[in-house]
Amino acid sequence: LAIIVENARSEFRAIWDCNQKQGTPKIECTSRLSVKINQICDSIQSQFQQGMTAEEKQQLVQVVLKKALPPSLLEAMSLEQILKQVPENYIAALVGAWAASRFVYQNGINASEVNFF
Repeated sequence: LAIIVENARSEFRAIWDCNQKQGTPKIECTSRLSVKINQICDSIQSQFQQGMTAEEKQQLVQVVLKKALPPSLLEAMSLEQILKQVPENYIAALVGAWAASRFVYQNGINASEVNFF
């Protein structure tokens, strides 16, 4: 539940900042936020599939999953068990979505993908 609440707060702040700083209607800010997160997520997944070494992938996955997955899940199963049971493309999607959303929430809708990498 804490993860859901924090995600909602972060998304609200990003939409509110867009509205207040740029005068953009909140509904448009919501759409722009979604587009930006999806663009960065796609870039991350592309890098994950083609532009990273196995060691870099493993490091990124370990760091992100420890932060993104609910503590209760990590108490019930080890990270290694999760990685064995969940398909790699699902892991890549989770890593991409989590990292992209955090980047956009922290840096705003107009943040450049170049700054991410």
